[in-house]
Amino acid sequence: MEIDFDDHKISIDNSNDRQILLQIIMNPEARRKYLPSVERLMPRQREMIIRGLGTGFILGQFVQLESVPATLQLLRKLALENPRCCDLYLLHMVLDIAGARGEVSLRGSLTLDRETCERLLQAIRTLDLLKQGVSEIEVYDRYVKDRGASLGCLCTEPRSSKMGKMQRAQIRLCGMLRIESEIGAKNVISAWNILTEGEQSILSQELNRTGIDDGWGIVPYHAPRLLKLFYVEANDSLAQSGELQAVRSGEEAKEFFPNALAVGFRLLIRVLKKARTVVNTSTLPEQSENGFYVVKLTNLTKKHVIKSLLYDKKFINFSIQHKDRLGEIVLGHI
Repeated sequence: MEIDFDDHKISIDNSNDRQILLQIIMNPEARRKYLPSVERLMPRQREMIIRGLGTGFILGQFVQLESVPATLQLLRKLALENPRCCDLYLLHMVLDIAGARGEVSLRGSLTLDRETCERLLQAIRTLDLLKQGVSEIEVYDRYVKDRGASLGCLCTEPRSSKMGKMQRAQIRLCGMLRIESEIGAKNVISAWNILTEGEQSILSQELNRTGIDDGWGIVPYHAPRLLKLFYVEANDSLAQSGELQAVRSGEEAKEFFPNALAVGFRLLIRVLKKARTVVNTSTLPEQSENGFYVVKLTNLTKKHVIKSLLYDKKFINFSIQHKDRLGEIVLGHI
């Protein structure tokens, strides 16, 4: 996407609304045309907004445990150098979430219910530790442990141990699925137990990468939306003993069938494996040994993809179209 001006164009990545906002604010002509309220701010106030957006941090991804510790690095730097600026940016994130879907209705927020608000506040309280110099990994782990404790999933073992990795991976999956109850967490573990030991090992390894001192961490963008589709199916209509069958019309499920969610986990494993191949074979920014690589899963969240996997039992072909630090799932023939 490009914005045309008299003497130049601004190229914009429309997959990231914060980057769009940042580019417009930093371009005087674009700012005067599209954001006159920002243009009227004092330069130091405008600089606060720019510094916050420049961190690239996305609060929603942190809350859903979709991100990795490496995504906190620039936010930590900002928190130490300018705590007030950091607070302003986190407030901006909360208001951004509250205003989502505002085009549907102006009668209150459709997204910021009590449960979501409590999660956001819990995350912000944890992120406040960055101002005290606590490391990105420690802050991330604190949030993982707190989320796990609220679900009855205690994270008691060190990150370096096999059990510790498994505990953290399971809690991250609960976070991505927006699980808020112990029953929901037990459902996630039931689906986990269907996976082979090798599949569990891949999830444990990938979902414990920090992107700081252990290579590149993978951020599966839209994994919450993808996994939730499988979770809904597991609650609705799927059969037992590994067979997926539709229930009779009008009959409601009396229990949770983990087979469908396990299919979703296996799809996520395939994404993480392909992304790891990209990371290992591509030239990433600055040829750094660490960092985070974002993979957009949007194309996998289409209804016909879920139907093909669950009901038609078809193999879904896909590849990752790679550019810089961003990969995007491209579907092949189904």
